Amino acid sequence: MTEYIDGLKPKVQVIQIPWASPEILSEAQDFAAKLRQTLGLPLEKGFYGSDLYNGAAALDLKPVAVGFISAFNHWNLITSVGEGPRSHVFDPRIGLSEIDNSLIKGIYFVDIFGIQRRLKDPKELLEINYEIPEYKLQGVGKVQIQSADCGPLCLWAAKRALDR
Repeated sequence: MTEYIDGLKPKVQVIQIPWASPEILSEAQDFAAKLRQTLGLPLEKGFYGSDLYNGAAALDLKPVAVGFISAFNHWNLITSVGEGPRSHVFDPRIGLSEIDNSLIKGIYFVDIFGIQRRLKDPKELLEINYEIPEYKLQGVGKVQIQSADCGPLCLWAAKRALDR
């Protein structure tokens, strides 16, 4: 039986996204605060591509690709790109997930040599066999509390996955 709000519209199904464990949540939040302090960025300021490059350089994270999802004004760490229309990502709001490539409106990429470049299409990462080990992010869950922390938390996930 379908339920309706005010008899007109179907109710929205709410999916509960599990939070990371208290230890992981604390680690992620501490990392975001320290990275902001290192880069001289206030807590309420969102990250730009240049901030991600500077953060990746400060942490010696490579390779790393962070995609901007303009529909949500949100950063995701790209973990791998498939042959199809979707990419695997770490989204700080939900953990590991998949996203349609058409939603990614810019990729800030640092290659294994530390060279920074902006890519337009996730398929460019497929051509160079880019991949971040997902198994170290399995079961992490939601780590984002402040809306402006998606950028630093993507770098936290990359650091965790790459053992840096």
